[in-house]
Amino acid sequence: MFLAMRIFIIIFIFLSTASVVKSQDGYLQSYDFLGRGLGFDNLLLKEDTLIVYGNVQNPESAQWGLYFAKLDTMGNILSEQTHYDSLGDTYLFDNGYKMINTSDDGFAIVGQLFLRNHPILVKLDQNGQLEFVREYPDDTVLNIRHWNVVETISGYISTGVKQQLTDGYWDAFIMGTDKAGNKLWETSYGMFGVWDQFPGIVEIAQDDFLLTGSTCISSSQVENKEDMWCIPKAIKIDSTGIITWEWEGEISYFTGGSIASLRQVFPTMDQNWVNPGSIAIVTADNELKYQAQIMKRDAAFNILWNTPFGQPTSNRNRFTTLAPAPDGGWVAVGEYVNRPEGDPLGGYQAAMIAKVNADGDSLWSRTDTLFDHTMIASRPYLGGVVVLPSGSIIACGRVDKTFPDPAKSYGILIKVDREGCMEPNCNPITNSTNLTPLIASFKVFPNPAQDRILVRGEGRFDLQIMDQNGRLIVSVNDLWEEGEVDLADFAAGTYFLQVQQGSARLTKKILKQ
Repeated sequence: MFLAMRIFIIIFIFLSTASVVKSQDGYLQSYDFLGRGLGFDNLLLKEDTLIVYGNVQNPESAQWGLYFAKLDTMGNILSEQTHYDSLGDTYLFDNGYKMINTSDDGFAIVGQLFLRNHPILVKLDQNGQLEFVREYPDDTVLNIRHWNVVETISGYISTGVKQQLTDGYWDAFIMGTDKAGNKLWETSYGMFGVWDQFPGIVEIAQDDFLLTGSTCISSSQVENKEDMWCIPKAIKIDSTGIITWEWEGEISYFTGGSIASLRQVFPTMDQNWVNPGSIAIVTADNELKYQAQIMKRDAAFNILWNTPFGQPTSNRNRFTTLAPAPDGGWVAVGEYVNRPEGDPLGGYQAAMIAKVNADGDSLWSRTDTLFDHTMIASRPYLGGVVVLPSGSIIACGRVDKTFPDPAKSYGILIKVDREGCMEPNCNPITNSTNLTPLIASFKVFPNPAQDRILVRGEGRFDLQIMDQNGRLIVSVNDLWEEGEVDLADFAAGTYFLQVQQGSARLTKKILKQ
């Protein structure tokens, strides 16, 4: 009740004066759990609660499972669930593809099993408890990717790709199931010798679903990368998988820059479409690089405007997904490789957030990192974004630290206001860069602990300890490089310790024995 009242007050003041929005607290929150890895793939917003899903590594093995958590908008974990394959296989979920809130107030996600190479449909209840995992074996193909899902009146439709034995390239597949996940039908779409995919799926009317994607050839199929090409495509199907309409755009060669495929599209208020993506550019020395972009198309998929961000610095540059803003604009998230002039290491990878207005004008963009790249090699990227009623933006993703050993993955949340500011009264500029402190290098030990824990890091910091229900138990401020917490009176169990330095935060899971 208090949180709902607080949100109402913030929205009311925002309507009265634009300056208050800049005073909202932003953060870069990282999550470092037991084991070697945690990453967030996407999120959704239910009232004032963030629902996040991703992958987590079993601390006792190399197995990766499904991670599900509910958080408040300040990034505090309210509840969490982890689910692992009972036969020891790894669950894979691709960055940027959505988890849906189902009609029974539960959740559904699609992905695949790594070793068994089976597509899967995962159904969770409203608290993230596992209801079922359904596998769909197909031994006639080389490899399988399973990306997106929508709910129908009687079940689910999901989409992915299967690498064919005959030519080694992808064919798109579309699959329908009932509510219990039993497969009812499957449709294949593809041509010999090319890469076919329909990663995007959205319901546009009852019993009417739009799938978007492309047919392309890859760099391995040509000597000169300028000879590569893509054809954007869209189809409509009904709930039985019957194709009722098809659209095919013009072939686009990579000479001079190619408009990338329709990975996913999002409906606009004026009944058109926007999509995130990238522009492919072939350099003079035959290297392929990308420039991230946001694009608007009309109902017939003609391009209305196209807004690029950053420079074609790497083949990693892209936007993975986007979300509408209350002011009619759009916010996109992804990854970008910064190449600052004079950098002795040649640049660094960063998470990227950008915003356009309803007309496609670039408003701002920012890149954020978790580590100082001169000391630690890492790859941050974002896979999900939501925009609060106030206009503030929360994005989720992961940071894969590759050097120095041990390699480790961190989940991340980034919150900024509608102007792209993490801290109040900032002066956002296009392509601004925020290099955060080395907060992820803080050490917490021993863990598991019995009577006490020590926290060590660099500089001044604050710390808090919450229980698994998000209740604050301990708060200590203005510590310098080291802090100690007495756990003697704590009940045995799992707790979350949060370290904060300015707008940077780190959450670690601790076990009290």
